[in-house]
Amino acid sequence: MKKFNILMSLCVFVFTGFIFYDTRIIRGFDDAIREFVLSLRNSSLNEIVFVFTYAGDAKVLGSLCIAGVIGLFFLRKWLSGVLLLASIGISYGLNLGLKSAFGRERPLEKRLLEEDGFSFPSGNAMVGT
Repeated sequence: MKKFNILMSLCVFVFTGFIFYDTRIIRGFDDAIREFVLSLRNSSLNEIVFVFTYAGDAKVLGSLCIAGVIGLFFLRKWLSGVLLLASIGISYGLNLGLKSAFGRERPLEKRLLEEDGFSFPSGNAMVGT
């Protein structure tokens, strides 16, 4: 039942994203949230954003994953190690696929960091989770 719930949640997420991606409601919501967040911008909060951004970077998460897999293998928890490695690989691949499917461009103005690729879904949030 748990697997079914996860699969249904993923299907609803993707379906909803395709339906509402290009509507004025979503764009208006995005713009309102973006302007609110930009109004809070200051050097202290920028440092916090940098910490979270770099903590969710593929190199950091990949290193933690490899360390976790090595640790699990060292403890002879083979299945757990393989599952950890597979979950990171699958979530990364799924993220790339969803980014290509949605094709949502990143905002061009007032960027704190320069990033390439599409913006949605968040790779840091998805792979980290």
